[in-house]
Amino acid sequence: MAGPVILIGLPDIGGPWVPTRLADLREGQRARITRIGGDGCVRQRLLDMGVTRGTPVRLERRAPLGDPIQIQVKGYRLAIRDAEARLIEVDTAAHGPA
Repeated sequence: MAGPVILIGLPDIGGPWVPTRLADLREGQRARITRIGGDGCVRQRLLDMGVTRGTPVRLERRAPLGDPIQIQVKGYRLAIRDAEARLIEVDTAAHGPA
């Protein structure tokens, strides 16, 4: 019977995986939308504006006080509130051209 397995050199990720939110991106950072949260009219409005799963997105800039933010999605610029951007999960590793 084999002894215990010891893994060496793996980083400690410090707990459960936490999804990245669109509001957490830095200016100029690109990502791909993986999930749109929220419910009712807010979610539907985001979908109607082209914020859909699988779409590449780029955070263009933030207002001086941080709200709203300007994103580039599907070839146009869109300003959304920080609260709405926190409903959108993104994957920064799988981005494409925004």
